[in-house]
Amino acid sequence: MNVLRHLKLWHKFSALGVLAVTMAAVPLYQVVQRETAELATARAEDDGLDPVRTLSQLQRHLQAHRGLSGMVLNGNPTADAERKSRRTQVDAQFTQLAKQLSELGFRKAAEDAQALKASWERLVARVEARDVSASDSFAAHTEMVEREIQLVDLVADLSGLSLDPEAETYHLMMAVVDHLPRAAEQL
Repeated sequence: MNVLRHLKLWHKFSALGVLAVTMAAVPLYQVVQRETAELATARAEDDGLDPVRTLSQLQRHLQAHRGLSGMVLNGNPTADAERKSRRTQVDAQFTQLAKQLSELGFRKAAEDAQALKASWERLVARVEARDVSASDSFAAHTEMVEREIQLVDLVADLSGLSLDPEAETYHLMMAVVDHLPRAAEQL
């Protein structure tokens, strides 16, 4: 303690300042690290919302196309114009989805989406040619919707939406990306 007695007053305050800054720096660093990690999680989740929205619209259009195709294949030509309109909308959703997944670097999801699109194109060609029964068309459309729901799950996993660390938002995300698409298909 003898050393402190010989220091000038401004040296003592400088030493106390350095000690205080050091004591505050460690907790501050930890807070900044935690907030940065939470921000990165939120950004990743936000990135995943766009493809999930696109997939939700895709599901709606696929379901509508399924019903309209059944009507056309059962002999109702008045539904053909609306069916073709839905086909255009589905094609646009696939294009938008491919762009979004590519920008995010979700390679596995992009591959699955491309395979789904190829199945879609084959099914549409069969419906256009009236080369499929209404029941087979319904089954093929239903299988495509199921694959689309699996794609939503994959995008949610890749973006972290399905692993939200906050309980409130986790349950909200599960409702949006898991329960609602399945419920919409059951209706």
